[in-house]
Amino acid sequence: MTEFYKIGKTSVSVSDFHHEVIELWSIVKRSMPDTELAAITLDHHTDVVQAFRGAKEVCPGAWQHPELVRQAIAELRHDEHIDWAVKTGMLTKAFVISHVDMTPAADNRITVLHDKNFPDELTQLNEPEKFRPFAGKVLDDRFLTPLIGNTLPENFILDIDCDNFMCRSALEPVQYSLWHRLIKNACAISISKESDYVRLLRLKGENLSADDIVDHLLELFRELLA
Repeated sequence: MTEFYKIGKTSVSVSDFHHEVIELWSIVKRSMPDTELAAITLDHHTDVVQAFRGAKEVCPGAWQHPELVRQAIAELRHDEHIDWAVKTGMLTKAFVISHVDMTPAADNRITVLHDKNFPDELTQLNEPEKFRPFAGKVLDDRFLTPLIGNTLPENFILDIDCDNFMCRSALEPVQYSLWHRLIKNACAISISKESDYVRLLRLKGENLSADDIVDHLLELFRELLA
């Protein structure tokens, strides 16, 4: 299920699962069909595997037809929607900023941006306190700027998977100029709750929920965009 908001001039969606964000993405693309559109995703995982796992072909231009978008949402899974988005022509390119980098991107128009200093998932499970300093800075300029740089795509959707946040401190970056630029310059913003992954990935001692994260993000968007 997806809920839609209008905050200032920016369209925002909140979906239960990550692949459902293509509903908002297609609406944005249909409103500016001749514009090259990118996505910048903040995620724990990469979510860059082949659409439909290669079991069927992607229909070019499917984003133009709401019924085909709904059909894709019914058939795609969590990791497949970015490949679908570029193969349909809805996105010209996509950038995925992830904590882990275990899956090669299914399409060369998808770029995974990964800090190689980030501890692996075994460290997260076995030595969570070593993971915490990294998990707490995922919105900080000192983490984002080396990965993204200072030049943003001209037209992009900011896409946020809530499992990007493994502790409450991650929501309050110390240096946040780039994070705020991403919000203010985005054509639209999509949020996926992924509640089970938030619960599974949050660090020991944390009680952060997907609803907590969504509430925080929407409040910030209203402050910056209204």
